Amino acid sequence: MQRALQHERKITAAIHDLYEAAVEDNDRAAQVLLQWFIEEQVEEEKVVEEIVDHLRIVGGDGTGLIAIDARLGERSPEEEGGE
Repeated sequence: MQRALQHERKITAAIHDLYEAAVEDNDRAAQVLLQWFIEEQVEEEKVVEEIVDHLRIVGGDGTGLIAIDARLGERSPEEEGGE
């Protein structure tokens, strides 16, 4: 999950770079589109950060890991980033 968090942060940086390019080019349509991606990416990063935090708290405790696994398994597609 730590690698997943690093990956999400890399995606965030790439989206920000694209947004900055759109601002420099005065491309308002791209800015609007990219704003949607920024908002979605904020949520994605938040979800992965919360999972990493929970895993850090439980450490290697088997009961805690089972509880996290069960909780993640109950998520709806919307909570997983799907629509």
